[in-house]
Amino acid sequence: MVPNYGYPVICGFALAAASVIFIRCSVIFPDSIVTRCFLNGYMAFYLLSRSAQKWAFFAFNTIFWLLGLGSLLIGLWSYVTKQAYVDLIPSCYGTLSAVGLCIAAGLTVIIITFIGCLGVWIESRLLLFAYIFFVFFLLAVQFIVSILALNYKSDIYRYVHSDMEQTMKYHREVFTNSQLTWDKLQELFLCCGVNGPADWFDDQKWSNNSYVPDSCCNKIYFNPNSSMKDCGKDKENWDLWFQQGCSEVYTNWIFEEIKIAAYIVIIFVCIELFLLVLVLLISRSIGGSRMSYNFASSAYHYSKALNVEVHSEKLKDSISPT
Repeated sequence: MVPNYGYPVICGFALAAASVIFIRCSVIFPDSIVTRCFLNGYMAFYLLSRSAQKWAFFAFNTIFWLLGLGSLLIGLWSYVTKQAYVDLIPSCYGTLSAVGLCIAAGLTVIIITFIGCLGVWIESRLLLFAYIFFVFFLLAVQFIVSILALNYKSDIYRYVHSDMEQTMKYHREVFTNSQLTWDKLQELFLCCGVNGPADWFDDQKWSNNSYVPDSCCNKIYFNPNSSMKDCGKDKENWDLWFQQGCSEVYTNWIFEEIKIAAYIVIIFVCIELFLLVLVLLISRSIGGSRMSYNFASSAYHYSKALNVEVHSEKLKDSISPT
């Protein structure tokens, strides 16, 4: 059975949609409890001084950066440690795989956080607008990928099953490194074959005998000091072999990893929303202060010019003949 991992992702993006809905509801239902809670949270950030808003932004942006770095490291670690399965199940390790998306998301977040920190530090509205654009873009990508994952959930199981059957067929015809990969997979996930031990019976190495690789033998039935060599070639050991196929076990493991990634997405979305609110307030504050500065500067120069003009008029009056 394929686990349902899509609900955490939906919950995460529901938070993003909720922010827009709450703003609309504040006009239609200004006295509702939900609207008041949302507006109170917004006002809490709004009433902060610009310095406090900056420090809050740096704090949330640092958390955002750490999440991006963690996503990058997890993606690289998964790619290195699971590299042996690339030939076995190539469709799970393409550019759009969970591993590739983790690496891409991590790099993107690291770049975005740098742009945001630099923009707030030097008070550049251009960099802040670029930061806002990239955060919205990241939200859109997360939303699209989540929808695609939900729609193609059943296809993932089919792709894994098809890839395993193809590599097993190739393994039967030509001896390759896939034998070592299959041994690692079966020992790690306690499984045998694609659907079960019978998948190995057609292997050309044992001429239609009902044999399986030794990696299909369950170690708990053997003494630690006893050898497991050729345990897969004894029909009496049928009950000692793993009976579950690797296709279902491996697919469930992939879905569990995606489920964990879905909860991480929720954290990403929450922090992205906080950062968007803060950067919009900071950008507005920077724009307002510059307008105030320009107005004050213009008023000062105008007042100075007016004083000079009045002074020159008085000087003329004082030196003119009576």
